[in-house]
This record gives sequence, C-alpha cells and structure tokens, in this order.
Amino acid sequence: NVYTGEYTEWYDSKKIKTTGSYVKNKWEGKWENFYENGNRKSISEYNIGTLISSAGWFLNGGKRFEYSVDKFGNGSSTYYYEEGKVKVISPIKLYSVIGEVTGFYQNGIKAFDASLSFGAFSEYFRVYYPLGQLKREEKYNSMSLTHMTCYFENGQKEAVGDVIAYNPCPKWQIFDDTGKLKIQWNDIDSIDDKIRSIAGSYVSTAYPSYSAKYL
Repeated sequence: NVYTGEYTEWYDSKKIKTTGSYVKNKWEGKWENFYENGNRKSISEYNIGTLISSAGWFLNGGKRFEYSVDKFGNGSSTYYYEEGKVKVISPIKLYSVIGEVTGFYQNGIKAFDASLSFGAFSEYFRVYYPLGQLKREEKYNSMSLTHMTCYFENGQKEAVGDVIAYNPCPKWQIFDDTGKLKIQWNDIDSIDDKIRSIAGSYVSTAYPSYSAKYL
C-alpha cells in the first residue's frame, strides 16, 4: 500500500514520541522525535525521502549532533559530548561520509582520524592516546584491514603485522616498551596458537565501523 499523510507515534504514557509526514511512503518535510518528558530529541528535514538536515539533543537540552547538506548532497555532520564539546566531525559528500573524519577526546585532543568512503574505512584509521601520542595505525585497501602498527605511550612500537580478513598473518612482531623484540611469529607451517592469539588480540581492537565505537 502507498501511504501519504501525517504520522504520529506515542509512548505508552500517551506522550508524543514521533511526528512527521509521508508522501507516497517516503519521509517528507519535518520529522520530530521527543523524549518521554516532552523535551525535543531530534528534528529532521526530508525531501522525497532524502535527509537534508537534522539536529539532535541530549535529554538535558544540550546539542548531540547536527547534519546538513546542499542540493548536491555535500555538507558535514558534527557530534558533541553532553557538555557541548565537539566529539566527531565528518565530511558529507553525495549524502554519505566521504573524506577524513576526525574525533576528539573531551579534553579537545584528537582521539582518532580516519579516511572513509561511503561510511567505511578506505585508507587509514589512526587512534591517539589522550595526551596526543599515536596509539594505533590501521591501513586499509579496498575497505579491508591489511596492516596494523600499535605503539606504547612512550612512542616505542608495541606490535606490527599484516592482516587478512581480520586475522593476523605470520611475521607479526611484538615488542616491550623499551623496543626489544619479545615475540616474532615466523613460520606459516608451524603456527603457534598462543602467538596467534596474542597477535589476534591486537587485531580485535580494530573497528570495522568507527561509528559503533565513537558516536
């Protein structure tokens, strides 16, 4: 069935939860969401089902995010911490996240930067310690993780190796915080389960979706 008209959803308490309009089954115009206490949660503007602008708020009224694009689908989105500081800034192209996304700790220091294409990692993802030192660098090819390097807070390399299908490959190297080599996984024909498990623990910290971790 094709529906055109107003839409309203309520909480069990009979308070309004969502209001908006459909035109031939597509979101159109202004849509609003509310917390159960009546505070506005978000407001979005659609054009024939395409999101043009949106803003959201925390329960306390502080801004949670804002998103806007021009008629070509180019713009930006910004997420905020509850106290108002910027959390993540993303470039929007063709209505999707394309370009370098940057995230920040609550102290304002960079938490990560990443190259994304249509919302997925395309070249790199770098994570930083709260004081700004590089913690981890992931390299991507065709949106698949191919290499990882991890660092101690003192700048010494902690672990390095190649990755296929989110599994560590032989030749991973793991160091102590003085730079001394602790473990080297060499021979693909004699894989040590313990070494593979240790290397795998580093790979498991990779995030296929940055939004799942940071937004």
